[in-house]
Amino acid sequence: MNTPTPAPLRCVGPVTADHLKRQLQIDQVLRLLILLGLPLLFTVLLAYFEMTPDPLGLCIMTLAGMWIVLNLLNARAWQQVNNMAELFAMEPKQAESRIAAVLRYRPLARQVRLLTYHRLATLRHQQQDYDQTIAICHSVLMHPLRQSEPMTQHLLLMLTEAQLANGDAPGAYLSLTELSSRSLSLVHSLQKLALRTRYYLLVGYDEDATSDLRDKIHMAELMPALQCGAMHVLLHVAASRSDQTPLAHWLDERARLLLNDEQYEGVMQSLSTPTVTPVELM
Repeated sequence: MNTPTPAPLRCVGPVTADHLKRQLQIDQVLRLLILLGLPLLFTVLLAYFEMTPDPLGLCIMTLAGMWIVLNLLNARAWQQVNNMAELFAMEPKQAESRIAAVLRYRPLARQVRLLTYHRLATLRHQQQDYDQTIAICHSVLMHPLRQSEPMTQHLLLMLTEAQLANGDAPGAYLSLTELSSRSLSLVHSLQKLALRTRYYLLVGYDEDATSDLRDKIHMAELMPALQCGAMHVLLHVAASRSDQTPLAHWLDERARLLLNDEQYEGVMQSLSTPTVTPVELM
């Protein structure tokens, strides 16, 4: 018995600044054509062939049918991309193939397409494709996200981290400023603290990085072990560069208690240990 050949995995090509805007416009036009054009077409055909059914009733029935079909399409798309945390961790190629399939749906509801692009940004961020992370995050953030403040905050956090990884200090400053204007959850506040510390290191504000140290240490202790250890390494580097030797030694000791040698060296070499969780479940 022949084993069925698995379907080929799809990929999402590079996303440009105007890509999402164009997709949203196509979705809107198609929805209007379906919801307004089809009932009108049926009415015209009925009049042409002199058929007797009530045109208004037929329009309402057609409109209701199209509305149900569109809702089913969007419900299926939402189900495909809503919960992808395990897939991102275990099968990133499968995750990308699912995202690519959903992006081909026409038309998608605005919120569903924005959610799908958010998932794509999360995947690219996990793959450390920071140029694409920045492009996709900027594209999504250009469009207001109704009732999706957690997703907006997560996009800003990923955008900030990608900008820092690319050495874009002005861009990271603007993103951090935007984050500071929002009411963040505890998890997002901890992530912002780590990103702001990395920003200080990037621009050489080492003394600012170690200011209010007691509060920062207390906040760091609320982080998972890896992020807590990375935060101590960041503060250790800032203290060393600002000639605070006893403090730097103490921070270094604490960091080594939280991290193994490989993790410690990785943070020291790159200062790019993720501070934004790979997937935010909305």
